[in-house]
Amino acid sequence: MNNVITNANGVKVKVRVYDIGDGEIDRYTIICVSDKGKDSSGLVYYPVFACSENPFHPQGIGIYVGDYYPYRRHSYDFGKRVKDLASLPEEVIKYIKIITT
Repeated sequence: MNNVITNANGVKVKVRVYDIGDGEIDRYTIICVSDKGKDSSGLVYYPVFACSENPFHPQGIGIYVGDYYPYRRHSYDFGKRVKDLASLPEEVIKYIKIITT
């Protein structure tokens, strides 16, 4: 799986992208694995973003949706994991490069 992308600053970052399927406005879920943090209890979390196929369009969406806690992974349903980032629409790749800076 190719989960590494070069962000807008030229830094390689690791992300996981999931596809919930056609017909959903927030079709893609992006977990920024390289940006892990720890909460006040010391639990690791990762920032999560959602976007449409064209997040920069006036009717598109590109938004921070919260944090992903690996220990609660059974409670999330992000859809099917995208195994190759190159298969994503160009605008989604551009969005990922911006949010990971």
